[in-house]
This record gives sequence, structure tokens and C-alpha cells, in this order.
Amino acid sequence: ALAAILRLIRPEMPILFMTGYTDRQLLEGENVLYKPFNTVGLEEAIRDLVSETSRNRASRESAALTLPRK
Repeated sequence: ALAAILRLIRPEMPILFMTGYTDRQLLEGENVLYKPFNTVGLEEAIRDLVSETSRNRASRESAALTLPRK
């Protein structure tokens, strides 16, 4: 529920779910860190999420620059 609200308010905000459930279909297509994990795993998941967000932002900005102006 919180993630859905955040997506309405800040759609560009990256979200990382953490769960101990083994049903991987439940959060398919989401960024998920499965328990148990250690600090290295958490660090890697956050780094990957931030990197992915930065690449997506750069791609959108690049696309906006190449659109023909009217």
C-alpha cells in the first residue's frame, strides 16, 4: 500500500521490497531483496537500484533532447 502511494506522489522514486516469502511471483517485476540477506547483499541491491534509476533518468533526458521541436 505504501509503495502504491509513493508511486502516485513520486513515480520516479526507486522502491526496493524486502520479503521472507518464497513466492517470487508475488512481486514479479519489482526490485526485491529476499531474506535472509547480509549487509553486502543489501548494499549491492541498493547500488543496483540506484544505478538502474540513474540509467533510466539519463535515457529519458537523452530522448527528450532528441525529440524534434515544433
